Parts: sequence; structure tokens; C-alpha cells
Amino acid sequence: MNQAKVLIRTILLLALALALAPALSGCLPGKPLEKIPPQLTAGNQEILEGLEWYDRGCYQKALDHYFKANERFTAVDQIRGKAMAENNIGNCLRLLGDPESAALFLEESVDLYTGMDDPRGEIQARVNLAAALADAARLPEALAALDRAAELVPATGSDYWPLANTRGVVLWKLGRTEEARQALEKALSAPAWPGGSRAAAFHSMGILLLETGQPREAAGHFLQALDMDREKGFFPGIADDLWGAARAEKAAGNLKEAARYFRRASQVWGVLGMDEPARRALAELTALAEETGTDPSLTLFFLDRWEEGLIRANPCD
Repeated sequence: MNQAKVLIRTILLLALALALAPALSGCLPGKPLEKIPPQLTAGNQEILEGLEWYDRGCYQKALDHYFKANERFTAVDQIRGKAMAENNIGNCLRLLGDPESAALFLEESVDLYTGMDDPRGEIQARVNLAAALADAARLPEALAALDRAAELVPATGSDYWPLANTRGVVLWKLGRTEEARQALEKALSAPAWPGGSRAAAFHSMGILLLETGQPREAAGHFLQALDMDREKGFFPGIADDLWGAARAEKAAGNLKEAARYFRRASQVWGVLGMDEPARRALAELTALAEETGTDPSLTLFFLDRWEEGLIRANPCD
């Protein structure tokens, strides 16, 4: 749930610009050209390359770059870069299904940002830590991390919608439905970052609406998230949104629409090599086949082919 990737990119590009300023000033008359040692910018380059993969949802590829970035920042004792790298490592590990390990990296990222008196970075790391703790079923600790992040918000002078989104998810898991709804409404009404989207907030609200018996409203939220994730080319988000829309349409009794979304979700997951959810969606599609007149055989053909490694354009290659 690194919902801060656009902010990370903006901060990093600004940092790179500031780092290059001395060298650029050397082009002015009477000023000697100052060369920046390459070891001081190598970590930044790894972060940027990692973000390119992360933005697509290719977490294993992104993780490799983030580990390299962490090593390069460590060698030259660039604490801010190290904090960013460990935050990103934690996010990848959580999304790859290892929230406990993710929490270790995110806790150190929080500590580094705290030591630098950087409330923006600390808020971001605490929100991501809360997401990892929630995935590890450590809900009271997750809520405590969010409470501390909320205390820091006034020092930044701006709101941070992922905090409200993550709070909504945690409160929902704690069974505090109305509070969760209020938090998610706040996430949806807060300004988005330039170039970013609130697909995660729309998806979270879709889940809450579906689980509280409002499937038609849920489908609308999942489809809004889908539009945003498709615009960014965020592969796992696209599949999750399609799955959510399929479940919502099925609950609303729109079985033909549900079958279409199950088919698309299955194929997106399949081409990503995510075999378990792909087969789960295929099973739903197959169960609806007779009633809707849908033929799942082509989807089955694709999944068999891709599981055998006969894929020509893996999105994460």
C-alpha cells in the first residue's frame, strides 16, 4: 500500500536537482566546474529505477533496485536516502506477502526520519508501517502507528489522504464500521497529489460497501479505481479492481457482467504469473458459465499456456 509513490518521486527529483545545483553553477562565468562524485548519486538512480518497476506493480524487480539503493546510501552515510530505500523495501515485502519482515524495515525508516526531524517522511513511513502491521493482524499496533502519524500532520501544513485510507482499512478490520466509513470518506474527499490518483481509497470503499450489503454502490467504486489504475498501468491494482467489480456485480444479481469481470481478472492475474488468484477467478467464471452462457475454455487455455511458461510479453520482464 505504498500510496505515496508520487510524493516520493517528487521529493527525490527535487533532491536530485538540489544535488546537481553546485555542478550547474560551475557553468557560470568565473566559476569552476564542480564534479559530483558518482558514488553520491548512485543510490538516487537505483531509487528511480525501482520506482519504474513499482509503478507497474512489479515488486520483485523494484525490490532488487531498492536493496541496491540502500547499500549505496549506507556506504556514503546518506541517511535521508537510506530512510527512503528502507521505506520502499518494506512496502515491497508487504505486497509480496511478508508483512512481518516489512515491518522491520519500516520501523527503521520511521526511526531515521524521526532522527532527521522530517515529519513528512515520518508520516509516510508510519502509515506504511501501519499497513504492514494490519496485514500481520497486529491491529492495535497499526492503529497506534496511525495515531502518531496524525499527531505529526499539523507540522506539515497539508493533509495526507493515505493516512485516512489506511485508518479506514484498520478500523474496518477491527469491526468499527461507521468509523471506517468516515475515514474512507475523508480519504476520498482530500486533494490528490499532482499526477497521482486515489485508486486505493476507491477500492477500499468498494470493499466496505460490498461487505455491508451495498453491491451496486461498491461496483461503482471498484470501477472508478479501475479507471485510475488502468490510466497508470498498475497491473495488480487492475486485477484487484476487476475482481472487486465482479464480486459486486454478482452480489447485485448482474451475473453476465460479473462473468465478464471474472474473466478479465483471471487473465490479468494469469499473465502476471499470479496463478492462485487467476484460478480462483476462473472457478467463479466456470460456476457462472451455464447460467450466463459464458464459455471459460479460452481463459483456461490462456492460464494453462502461461503457467507452462509459454508467454511472449511478461509485463515484469
